[in-house]
Amino acid sequence: MRVFKLLVFTLALVISLAGISFGQEQTGGIEGVVKDQQGNVVAGATVTVTGISVGFTRTATSDGNGVYTIREVPPGTYKVTTSPIAGFGEAITTDVQVILGKATPVNFALQAAGATATV
Repeated sequence: MRVFKLLVFTLALVISLAGISFGQEQTGGIEGVVKDQQGNVVAGATVTVTGISVGFTRTATSDGNGVYTIREVPPGTYKVTTSPIAGFGEAITTDVQVILGKATPVNFALQAAGATATV
């Protein structure tokens, strides 16, 4: 009987600890708003995240409010770019740090076509 109680206790402990390990964050994210120089939102902008310290690339498109979100990004250092879009040039932000469980904000103010903004 004593061995059975010990077995039940050990099994309960293992199950409870397994739940804790599965609940830990393993990624972060990058999110922001794409606007023009006057502060108007830019919908439909393509935003690309490229890993500098990790091999990772993902693309998102800004919504009707200019908001984009890229989830499940491994921790590391990234370059975030917007592709040229009707009347606007490319914008680049470098050395963006993503940490576990956090959404790193990266906002853009796009310049007129023919110009590239690097932050």
